[in-house]
Amino acid sequence: MDGIVGNTRKKIWQIASSYHCSIVGICLGRKELRQLKNKKLYGFDSSLSDYLIHNKLSSITTLKSPQSRALHKLLDTKYRLAVKRYSVLSTSDDLEKQWGQDCKEGAIAGSYWAIMTHPDTSNNLVSRIYGDCHMLSYDGFSSQKRENRILTRFREENRELASRLEKKQDDLSAERENQTAELRRIKHDRSELIRQRLENEGLRKTNEELMAKLSRKTGRDELGELKGHLEIEREKGRCLTLQVETLDEERKDLKQSYDSLSMLTLQQEEDLLEAEEIHIDQQNEIESLELILTAQMQSESSCNECGEGCECPMNKELGGKTVLYVGGQHKMIPHYRQMVESYGAEFLHHDGGRESSRHLLPKLLSGADAVFCPVDCVSHDACKCVKKICKRYSKPYVMMRSSGLSSLAKSLNEIRH
Repeated sequence: MDGIVGNTRKKIWQIASSYHCSIVGICLGRKELRQLKNKKLYGFDSSLSDYLIHNKLSSITTLKSPQSRALHKLLDTKYRLAVKRYSVLSTSDDLEKQWGQDCKEGAIAGSYWAIMTHPDTSNNLVSRIYGDCHMLSYDGFSSQKRENRILTRFREENRELASRLEKKQDDLSAERENQTAELRRIKHDRSELIRQRLENEGLRKTNEELMAKLSRKTGRDELGELKGHLEIEREKGRCLTLQVETLDEERKDLKQSYDSLSMLTLQQEEDLLEAEEIHIDQQNEIESLELILTAQMQSESSCNECGEGCECPMNKELGGKTVLYVGGQHKMIPHYRQMVESYGAEFLHHDGGRESSRHLLPKLLSGADAVFCPVDCVSHDACKCVKKICKRYSKPYVMMRSSGLSSLAKSLNEIRH
C-alpha cells in the first residue's frame, strides 16, 4: 500500500477496508452501479445484481489497481465541490463542524467522501461520522415506513371512491333507460289520444248528418229509427268524451312524472360530476404523496447528481423563510409541516378562526414571508384578514382551491419560482 505524503489526500485503497462498504453504498447510487457493471475495465458479469456489484466494488477498493484508481477518480469528479470545500479545513473540529452543517442540509454523500479522503481526518472523527451515517440509514427506513402507510390508506380510499363512482354511473345509466321507456309510453299515449279525438270528430260529423236526415224524414217509423240511431251515437260520443278526459288526465300525470324524472337526472349528473372531481382530487393527493415518497427515497443520490442549479426540494430554495398556513384540515397539519420544511422553510399554522384566537392572526401574518390559505377549509373572516394584511405589506399569498397536499405542493413551487 502506498504511503501518505505530507498533506496529500488519501486514496481509496489507503482508507481502512472496514469503511469501503459504506463509501460505495453512500457515494454511489444504483444507476451508477449498473453503469460500472457495463464497463469492460471491471469485467463484471451482466447478470450480477446491484448487491453483488456493491460487494465486488467494495473488495476492489482494498488494493491499488486500475479499477480502484478509476473508481477513486470517478468519486473525485462527482464530489469535486465538496472536496474543494473541505480542502481549506485543517483541524478535526473544523471538519466536524462542517460535517454537522452538511448533514442538516442533506449533502451527506459528498461530505462523507471528502472527509474520508482528507489528510487531517482523525480515526475518532471517522468513527463518529460513520456512526452518524449508520443511524441516518435507520431514520430513512422509519420515514419510508410511515409514508408507505399513508400512501396505502390513500390508495384504499381512492379504490373505494372509484367503486362508488362506477355504481353511480351504473345507476344513472339504468335511470336513463327507464326514462327512455317512459318517454316512449308517453308518446304512444299521446298518439292514441290524437286518434281518439279524430274519431270523436268523425262521430260528431256523423251525428250532424243524422240530425239533418231526421229533419228531412216525415215518416213516423223512419223518424223513430233515426232517433234510435241518434241516441246510440250520442251514447258513443259521451263514452268517447269520457275516454278523452281520462287520457288527458293520464297525459298530465305522465307529464309531471317526466318533469320529475328530468329533475332527478340533472341532480344525479351534478352528483356524478362532483364525485368525479373528488376522485381527481384523491388521485392528485396520491400522486403528491408518491412524489414526496420518491423524493425521500432518492434524496441522497438525486441531490448529489443534480449539482449546481438543482431545483428539487433538497436544495432548500425556501431556506430561511417563514411560511404561514391559515385553515386546512387538522389531521393534515403534520403533512403540511413536513412538505413546507422539505423546502427548507419554517412552518407556522393558524386554524382560520375555528379554535385559535382570531387576534393572533395579524401577528402571525406580519412575521410570515409567504401565506397559503385553502378556500375550502377556512372562515371568511380569516380570508379577508389574509388578503388585507398581505396586500398592505406586499407579502406573497396564495388562495388555494383545496386543502390537499397537491394544492400546497403546486403553490410552494409557484412561490419558489
